Amino acid sequence: MLKLENLKYLTFEQSLQDTIAIQAEIKKNYSIDDLNWIVFGASYSGMKSTIHRLTFPNNFYAAFASSAPVNFQYNLSSYLGHIGEVISRVDFGGGQACFDSVRQAFAQVDGLLANNSIDILIQDFNICNKNVNISDPREKFAIARYLGGFIADFDQFSFANPYTNPYASICRPFSIKSRTPYETLKLIVQTESDSTDCIDASYQALLEPLLKWGNGISNWTEYEDDNGGRAWGYEICNNMGFNAYCDVNTGCPLSNFSGPLGQISMCIDAFNITEDQMRSASQKFLKTYGGATPNTTRLLMTNGYVDCGYPYGLTTSNNDQEIYAIVNPITGHVADINPQKIYEPLILSEMRQNISKILGKWVEEATIKQEATTTQEVTIEATTTQEATTEATTKATTKQEATTEATTKATTTQEATTEATTKTSSGNKHVQNTLVFIIFMLFLF
Repeated sequence: MLKLENLKYLTFEQSLQDTIAIQAEIKKNYSIDDLNWIVFGASYSGMKSTIHRLTFPNNFYAAFASSAPVNFQYNLSSYLGHIGEVISRVDFGGGQACFDSVRQAFAQVDGLLANNSIDILIQDFNICNKNVNISDPREKFAIARYLGGFIADFDQFSFANPYTNPYASICRPFSIKSRTPYETLKLIVQTESDSTDCIDASYQALLEPLLKWGNGISNWTEYEDDNGGRAWGYEICNNMGFNAYCDVNTGCPLSNFSGPLGQISMCIDAFNITEDQMRSASQKFLKTYGGATPNTTRLLMTNGYVDCGYPYGLTTSNNDQEIYAIVNPITGHVADINPQKIYEPLILSEMRQNISKILGKWVEEATIKQEATTTQEVTIEATTTQEATTEATTKATTKQEATTEATTKATTTQEATTEATTKTSSGNKHVQNTLVFIIFMLFLF
């Protein structure tokens, strides 16, 4: 199933046709011909939901995407570079001193890697890489990527307020003058590691999830617990062609050994996909699906500023096309579609309300079939990264009868679930149907 000759069918085009086939089966099996579909997604699947709307506008009435990196491209230096921008901000619990300390810590790591001082890194960070060729750039990349992950992963989940901000909890220990930044990095890795056993941070260990099941699935029970690494790796290399790496010259505070050659090597070694093929895939993706300038209507795009993927999201509204971009300046990856928490920032609650208003409007329009004559108007004032509030107002001349809320749970083995809602209008109006199709699988890059 996951042999290389079968992975060629793992494409955006195939995925789109799968959804069209699902539509046809639902219409056939439930004798419902007149359906309107609204597509949902988050992160990777948010990108997929916008692609569905772009490619088949007559099949999908609207799309909602949370933290969707629709403008991903081959050169993703700003993905990790954005970390430096965030930790430099005082209002996020950081500042220039924090940035300088983090960079100093990784500069010392870079010095050890440059000198092939693997023994020191093994001892300091509890790494098992005792039988690897440390002069191999791929091994240096693997260690650098492992250590950088302890900082980069915070960029996915942070609420970025003084009470729950993980960046503040990183910058605070780096501010302690009684130890060096390198010693602080050691402490963070020790504290955040999932195991007290040594960690295999070799290149082979990094590559293993992409190679697993390459000869087919031999144990379905084990496969059900797999995180989908091989399929996801193939998508990165073949379908999107993006390359996230660290470049200290463009603001990345992590190790400069987390460079572009690492991802290229992984694509070659796992799938025989070259750098030229990755670049070509990236160009095709942007040309086909529009990147940050989608040629469609009725898109709701939400993003949190404290997110590595933020530089590659759609953050500008186009009210004429009903493309609404809501940026939350203090939250991280897909925070708006996670369950509400009693301690979350007020601005996040307001963001959810704005989402509900827009989706409610679209569901009502799709249900009563009045898209062409509707007098409803939505105005979104999207926040910039410096603003502290996001406001949205909805003016309706017809009575709004329904709002929707979709809550889903991501799994790594399922990419689509469906939920249908039916609304019966009053008086002599006939019954219309709206199907909300949820494409929802979180891939946190």
